[in-house]
Amino acid sequence: MKLSEYCDRKTNSFLNVEYDKVSKFIEYINSKIDDDLYEIAKAKDSVGVYKKLVVWLLKCYSKELFDGLKYVEVDIDLFKKRLINSFILSVTRNKTNSGLIYDVLKANGIIEKMLVYEDNYYEIFTKDFGVIQFVLADEAFKNDKETLEYMKNMGDRVLSGCHDVSFYLIKEYEEFKAVTAICMRNLYGKYYHSFVLDDNDNVIDFTSNLVMPKEQYYSLNNVEEINCISHKEYLEEKDKSIKFDESKTLFPLLRNALYKQYLLENDSNVKKM
Repeated sequence: MKLSEYCDRKTNSFLNVEYDKVSKFIEYINSKIDDDLYEIAKAKDSVGVYKKLVVWLLKCYSKELFDGLKYVEVDIDLFKKRLINSFILSVTRNKTNSGLIYDVLKANGIIEKMLVYEDNYYEIFTKDFGVIQFVLADEAFKNDKETLEYMKNMGDRVLSGCHDVSFYLIKEYEEFKAVTAICMRNLYGKYYHSFVLDDNDNVIDFTSNLVMPKEQYYSLNNVEEINCISHKEYLEEKDKSIKFDESKTLFPLLRNALYKQYLLENDSNVKKM
């Protein structure tokens, strides 16, 4: 097995499904309204249009949007969860559009209200998914100066550095476990993502500046867990996967997860090993 090639094939497969689904969705809505979504978004591809305009579509063309979701057979609850997750990220990453997203989601009954308590603890009340709780990761780790300094030094790289950040945390905290999983984005788009579980079953995701109960995080991100290991467990099993990383460039956590995923998908290889 060649894990880098396997990773590329899986990632390309994820992207193809995402582009196919989003393209059909955007083209459907474009055929039902007078506006040109590509022109409004100033984007050349459908995924770019979706990312920029999904909240605007919910505000201005909610009927066409939900008709489009039915047309491409997207689960409505899953779509709502993705919107809630996007709103949470706008809060944790301090985006200027968080107020706009909140107003649109509230107007459409996707969220009912949000309460903010001391120490940046948040509760979002929803009709369909109960109360969603979270806290900012940099607030939860405010007494861990070394970890905050590490995150600061990463700069913008922290946004895409999930495997590195998670590996750092399990080295620093022996009770933590790193999860590498397939998570959801946009309309049925998927990607490989790593985050950490603490000893209270909370997810720590510094790429999102977020700490959230595991059950809620898994639901919002449609998590398909591949691997879950402590640093000690990583050291015990890493040699099994290293020899199959022909590029020698895969992140340690991702490499181990790909190795396990490959074995699960190839029964003959499992029997041989």
